[in-house]
Amino acid sequence: MTLLVIFAILVGGAFWYTYPKLGHYVYHYGNYLEAKCYGFTKQTVTIDEIQYKICTTANTNKPMLLLIHGFSASHAVWLRYAKYLADDYYVVIPDLAGHGETGYQRNWDYSIDSQSKRLTQLIAKLGATEAHIVGNSMGGYIAAHMASYNPDYCSSITLIDPAGLVSPKPSKMDSLITEGRNPFFIYSDADFIQFYEMTMARPPFLPKLVKMALKQHYQSRRDELEKIFMDYTHQYNYLYSKISAVKCPSMLIWGAKDELIDVSCALLWSKSLNCVQHIWHDLGHMPMVEAPERTAWASIEFLVQQKASKLKNAADKESISSGK
Repeated sequence: MTLLVIFAILVGGAFWYTYPKLGHYVYHYGNYLEAKCYGFTKQTVTIDEIQYKICTTANTNKPMLLLIHGFSASHAVWLRYAKYLADDYYVVIPDLAGHGETGYQRNWDYSIDSQSKRLTQLIAKLGATEAHIVGNSMGGYIAAHMASYNPDYCSSITLIDPAGLVSPKPSKMDSLITEGRNPFFIYSDADFIQFYEMTMARPPFLPKLVKMALKQHYQSRRDELEKIFMDYTHQYNYLYSKISAVKCPSMLIWGAKDELIDVSCALLWSKSLNCVQHIWHDLGHMPMVEAPERTAWASIEFLVQQKASKLKNAADKESISSGK
């Protein structure tokens, strides 16, 4: 009996010690298998001495589709959405500086301007002259900035619950920050549970051990995330006067149950952009994760319409030049 008790304690101790590690392994290996199944490969591209880790499809002869994740996220949030577009586009999904496998250095600049400039360099380094750009949250902020300041690189932009403007109605996150509690900065299990529930209205299933591994990851990165957050938000709302200058076709997607950026902000974006708009009342902050197929088909419809419009304009110009 004593031996059984000792054995049980040893097994329990080993499980407790490896539990977060096992969760990290399951999460990262699961993402790796998904990327591989959908035809993505990983590569490294050096920009401004930062080694960007990116996932791409092999069809480099297709139009580029650049997918930009949000604050604290990684390329993994796009995989299930991207699989629907992988046949017709050269899909490029970077881990931004400070995120994912690209890593973090305190001396790097995480401002929207710097992140945007590095991504325009990425487009060029991968052999393209322009890209259709899709961004979620902070990634939407970056995409809008690119369209405002580097329009030659933007064939179109799709903004999914974008950050960057102050919403007329404060979100749950805004209220917490006003109280001095940023939900991205995790100190306890309760903090992470609250944060995770705020990110999505319809989250996909994740095993508990994976959630606990993500909680540990956020806790270990708290100081890093504070630095990145400070860099990327220090000029918040400065883009408002520039949005109307965006000339490329644009689409806005918003989950009405978003607790990080209130849906009332969608009106500010849509008025300034004069864009195609989808407001989905059953989704939260990350529609491409909560409803990847629906979000992908909205993108496909939008991109097909832009292609048809471009072809028609080219035909009209040719007809005028030929005097017909």
